[in-house]
Amino acid sequence: MFTDLLSALKEMITSKKFIAAVAGIIVTLAAKKGLDIKPDYVNPIVGMIVAYIVGQGVADHGKAAAHISAVSEAAARGNPEAIAAVKKMSGPTKDAPGIGAAN
Repeated sequence: MFTDLLSALKEMITSKKFIAAVAGIIVTLAAKKGLDIKPDYVNPIVGMIVAYIVGQGVADHGKAAAHISAVSEAAARGNPEAIAAVKKMSGPTKDAPGIGAAN
């Protein structure tokens, strides 16, 4: 369980969306606390960061959906590795009775 937590934390820290969010927070805090930056400059920067995060999320969703579709199609053709991957994604075979029958 601890290794799963570390793996998830490492994945989050290396995520482009996480890094962009941290950059947005740093720009906002720098403008409010330390640097003399006009809000007219900060708002467009933060707006671009938010747009990037949303766009990256949409792209990631599309990649995940395409991967799931490809693995599911391979499992339907009887590929043993794909069947194992679908089982892992869907949890216990009682949730996906058709997949368990393929073994």
